[in-house]
This record gives sequence, structure tokens and C-alpha cells, in this order.
Amino acid sequence: MKHQILYWIAGLATISIIAVVAMQAYWVKQTLDVKEREFHQTASIALMNVAQAMATYNRSTLPVNDILKQISSNYYVVNLNDVIDANVLEHYLQREFNKVALNTDFEYGIYDCNSDKMLYGNYCEVNETSETIAKPSSDLPAYDKFIYYFGVKFPEKNFMILSELKNSIIFSIITLIAILSLIYVLFALLKQQRLSAMQKDFINNMTHEFKTPISSINIASDAFLKDKDVQQDQRLLKYATIIKTQNAKLNNHVEKILNIAKLEKDHLVLESAQIDLNEIIKEEVSNLKLRFKDHDHIGVTINTNNTLVIGDELHISNCVKNLLDNAYKYKKQDAKIQLSLDETNKNIILRIHDEGIGINAEHLTKIRDKFYRVPKGNVHNVKGFGLGLFYVDKMIKQHGWKMDIDSEEGVFTEIKIKIPK
Repeated sequence: MKHQILYWIAGLATISIIAVVAMQAYWVKQTLDVKEREFHQTASIALMNVAQAMATYNRSTLPVNDILKQISSNYYVVNLNDVIDANVLEHYLQREFNKVALNTDFEYGIYDCNSDKMLYGNYCEVNETSETIAKPSSDLPAYDKFIYYFGVKFPEKNFMILSELKNSIIFSIITLIAILSLIYVLFALLKQQRLSAMQKDFINNMTHEFKTPISSINIASDAFLKDKDVQQDQRLLKYATIIKTQNAKLNNHVEKILNIAKLEKDHLVLESAQIDLNEIIKEEVSNLKLRFKDHDHIGVTINTNNTLVIGDELHISNCVKNLLDNAYKYKKQDAKIQLSLDETNKNIILRIHDEGIGINAEHLTKIRDKFYRVPKGNVHNVKGFGLGLFYVDKMIKQHGWKMDIDSEEGVFTEIKIKIPK
């Protein structure tokens, strides 16, 4: 289910990214079109004014139709129907372009009907100190439908429009880079998710396969321990006991991994029933005392008669066992472990307090995470996978209870479980 949700999110994110890219491209294209139209309108107004000024200077009349013709995106021809003085034309061109703020280089030519060619006039730079981007063409194309006309070309028109759109283009490039980065992260996340799923499946399958040999070893070790010859031989009895104990530890680890796998897949179904916390505490304390020698340092205080709660007995027993194991493993030598059961108006409270090495505040918020263990440098005197507290936290939440952890490094650790009545 989680994988399907992730793929749905990835699909929606992909569609959104495509939509954003398409909108960005459309917006840039629309802006370019607007700038093209603005340039055409500005150039047309200026050239019409030049035509009118030339007609006034020549004391002639402009044609009724077809005065201005756009040959290409940056080349125009203007029909005057009269002879043209190049110096006068250049003067009017510069004047009218300045009036409409058409600040870009231009070049012009005048048509010679005798040679049927455009006579090149001049390349006029708006800012003589700036470097010219486009090279002068020196060969402007003729237009066969006019007789007396001049042509004007704007070689740097595209560069001028792009420079005006500089901020928009930079923003678009940044947006595109951000989108490409997001796509990369998205695909990396999906890849990581697939690898994680494969890893979980492998671990789950492996732990399931362990169950058969563990059961076989357990049966064999029981038979071995019951044998009279083994019981009479202290060396064989010691080895058989080690096999039995270590097999039980291995089985506990496998069960823990399988339970966590069920929790993560939401397949774990709690078998809720009325259970006695007092009995569970006594049983788990008794089991701990059997496993360790210095059992005199474990104390139990029951301050309430209301010890019955609704929960899954197996998992609650496992939680108490894990918490006791942690308290014992991390306590100082000869320090005490204290269990207590109290009652308030709203909750039954189970406390497990140890005078141990404690946990630094930096790690206190992380110890519930899966596989997380408080770093101790290269010292690994306490074995484990970092699953115990993760399992307890998940089970407490599954029951709808609440677990608080309080600790001071080098002084104590106390875990408090609040169970609603």
C-alpha cells in the first residue's frame, strides 16, 4: 500500500513537473512574441516618420499604399517614390530612432534603379564604445515591387530582445535546473524504495528460513539435556546448556525481526484480552533473575490493586522483557533496577528505572528509531541490533498507550508507560 502511494505521488509529481516546464516554455514564448510585436510596432512608427520627413524634405508626396514592407524579422524597406539623399536619410533615421528609444545598431541601403541593386549606405552604432555583436551585412537584398526606396536592417535585433528578457531567461534556467534536480531526487527516491523493499523481503525470507533449523536445534538440545549420560558429565551438560541458551537468544532475535516486519506491513493483528500486568512483571523479573547472577539488584513495587489492562499478552510480555534487558545491560555494576506500577485518575503507569550509563540528550530523540544505537566509539561491549526499543515503541503505539523516556547521561534512565484506564 505504501509503495502504491509513493508511485502515485511520483506520478503526480511527474505530471506537475511536465506542466510547470510546459507553462514556463509557453510563458517565455509568449513574452518573446510580445517583444517581437513591440519591436515591429516601434520600428514601423519610426520608419513611417522617416518617410514623412524625407517626403517633406523632398517636397514630394508619399504613395497612398505600400509605403512600408517588412521583408524579414529584422529587415524593412520603405517606398518614397522619389530620389533619396543618403546623408539626409541617415540623419532622419538616427533622429526618429532616438525619439522612439529604438536603441539598437542598424544599417541601411538605397535602391539604385539603374543598376537594379541596393547601394550600401552605412552601419550606424547606437553606442560606439560597445562591441558590435553582429557583423555588417554590406549586401542588403533588393525588393522588386518598389522603384524609389531604402532598406533598413537591424542586425542586433534578436540580441536586444534577448537582453531585455535576461531576467526572465535566467529565472527560467534556474527553474529548469530546480526541476531537473527534483526529477533526479524523485528517481533516486524510487530506486532507494525498490532497494529497501528488496532488502526487507530478503531479511524477512531469511528469518523465516531460520525458524526451521532453530526449532530443530531446540528439540535436539532438549533431548540432549534430558539424556542421563549428559546430565552426569558436567562438561557435556555445560555445552548443551550453552546450545539451548544461545538458540533461545537467536530465536528471540528472529521473532523480533518478524514482528517488526509485520508491524511495518500493517499485518500484525493484536489478540486483545484482559491481562494482569502484575503477573507479567513477576514472570519477566523471574526470567531475568534466572539468566543473570546479580538478581538481588532488581526491585518491584506495586502501588495499586488495579493491575488488569486490555492488551496482547504476548507482545506486552515481550515489551517488558526488552525493557528489563536494556535496563540490565546498561546499568552500572551493583546499581539497582526498579520496576513500579502506579495509578492516577486517568492512567495506570508502569515505570522501569535503572541507575545506568544514561543517554545523552542529543541521542534521546533518536533511540526509538529502527537500528539506532547510541554510539560508543569502537567499544561494542553491549550486543544488539537496535531493534528492541523500536519494537517496544511500535507496540505501545499499536495498543494506543504512551511511552516517555527520561535520562541523564551517567546517572539514570527511566521509561514510563502510560496505560489509559
